[in-house]
Amino acid sequence: MGGSNHPISLHLLYWQLVYQKRYLTDYERLSKQLTPAVQRSAQGQSLAAQLEHVRNQPLVGRLAPAFTLADTAGTPVALAAYRGRYVLLDFWGHWCGPCIRAMPQLKALAEQQAGRLAVIGIAAEDASDAALWKKAVRSHQMPGAQLSELQFDKGPVTQQYNISGFPTYLLLDRVGIVRVRTNDLRDIERELLTVKDL
Repeated sequence: MGGSNHPISLHLLYWQLVYQKRYLTDYERLSKQLTPAVQRSAQGQSLAAQLEHVRNQPLVGRLAPAFTLADTAGTPVALAAYRGRYVLLDFWGHWCGPCIRAMPQLKALAEQQAGRLAVIGIAAEDASDAALWKKAVRSHQMPGAQLSELQFDKGPVTQQYNISGFPTYLLLDRVGIVRVRTNDLRDIERELLTVKDL
């Protein structure tokens, strides 16, 4: 049986994978049905990379991948430096309405858990928006370390964590295992209520 060589098939498969990750097994099967020429194309390689990101993304129960990113002052901040503490990763952007609307709730949570929970913001920003990102951090008095790859959603960390919606929150335990992955801070708050060693 020959494979599909229609570019629409590849395009649809790629975007289904971005937004409907739970069907990974089906997407892997379908990707193997693409012709070798389509698989070797630039978009075919993008699909293969996206499959790899989804396959290895940090889900609940998995270890969060290590990273080091620059903060608003250009100082490198490593996730490993927070080992031994609970960490809330906040993937957001200055342009993201739901992210901005959630800031008061995020700040309240950070204040409530001060000293027990570290907050790390990872902003999906282009290099040309660096000033707007820094302004948003200041004007919203955002808690914790505020980092960005300045590659919008194409940075290695954003891709490795397979972030396709904003905001996305990950709660990591003391050893860096993902306890919650969600778009709703209420899920983080509920989980923190159950934590005995926070």
